[in-house]
Amino acid sequence: MTFAAHKRGLHQQPGAAHAGQIICVDIDAPSPVSAAAAVELVDVARGIERRPDDWHKGDSGHVLVFGGSKGMTGAALLAALGALRVGAGLATIATDREARTALDQKVIEIMTAELADDPQAAIERAIELAKDKAVAVLGPGAGLDDRARTLVRELAVRLPIPTIVDADALTALSDAPERLRDAVAPRVITPHSGEAGRLLRMSTSAVQADRFAAADALARRTGAIAVLKGARTIVASPDGQQSVCDRGTPALAVAGTGDVLAGTIAGVQAGSRFAPSALSVGCSVVLHALAGEIAAKSDRGLLAREVADALPLALEACRAHLPT
Repeated sequence: MTFAAHKRGLHQQPGAAHAGQIICVDIDAPSPVSAAAAVELVDVARGIERRPDDWHKGDSGHVLVFGGSKGMTGAALLAALGALRVGAGLATIATDREARTALDQKVIEIMTAELADDPQAAIERAIELAKDKAVAVLGPGAGLDDRARTLVRELAVRLPIPTIVDADALTALSDAPERLRDAVAPRVITPHSGEAGRLLRMSTSAVQADRFAAADALARRTGAIAVLKGARTIVASPDGQQSVCDRGTPALAVAGTGDVLAGTIAGVQAGSRFAPSALSVGCSVVLHALAGEIAAKSDRGLLAREVADALPLALEACRAHLPT
């Protein structure tokens, strides 16, 4: 039992391994400096309300994924799948000609769009595509060649809609993450500890040694909401607010689950009329972690697409915690 608020040491190794089941008891006292807000399942249920009977796909929002390249189309596909499974009404993957041809053999519910080989033409086409969309995901499987780097570095700043900046886009921005401060719309970044280390110019082990400090530094440096992925994922906003996800399973440590998370954040946001907040992003993270728990049959062997498929079940499990 812990009093007044969750303490950071309870949600960071090695403390987390010794904490067991954590129960926070309200004693009507101010939260200590070392507190961490833990997003509860009931918070998710309240944050993602039930839809009225006359709801239509336009109300659910259209998610645009910029990603996929030769040999890495699956990353973009998983992000789009996560967005649809969590409630987006439509999803489109925008990519180069070769990747689009490959994707068109795989997708059913997801649409595709083609970006030109010329980087500047691709950038202008991407911005045009984004104008009638709700949220974008930038980076899954985008690649790291010169064209891809030019494309994602520009779009990270110029896309006129809220954007989840993930994967290869984070690597492309690692030499100047401060560029995101000039973004024309809200941004959410979703690095794992290795990507966080590159963005902060520090080692992965240093990030892991104090994940709360690293998450805070990421948010302040980029001006974006930062999601530091890993066991006990931390969500930090530039104003200093932080929350932690205390759900999940080691089975989520497999390729593609981060792409699904980026799509989950986008899909939840797509149906909202509000800008991304630390709470709304934190709810998406918890929902994704719970989906992993539901889909996992062991501590390993989970496939990323199974996490996406379990998202509706995870949402209903959260709603079971609402008071009657």
